[in-house]
Amino acid sequence: MRKMRNRGFFILFLPVSSLASAQSICPAQQQTLFANTASSISGAPREIQLRHIRHCLKADPAYGEGIAKALGRSLSEVHE
Repeated sequence: MRKMRNRGFFILFLPVSSLASAQSICPAQQQTLFANTASSISGAPREIQLRHIRHCLKADPAYGEGIAKALGRSLSEVHE
């Protein structure tokens, strides 16, 4: 994992293997992952949240959708 500061917010870069393991965890653990990620970026500006969701969608559509839902963002809002 790599940590980078961007406009006062820390952005975490997870290795691809983290996403692969996210696909193999049970639904309850997936929801916890989505909630923890959403909690971590909920204070970030809207555009940073949307950019993060777009990146997650590219890596794994189900992961991106879960993050969007946890943040209360619609996919149409993400694709604007």
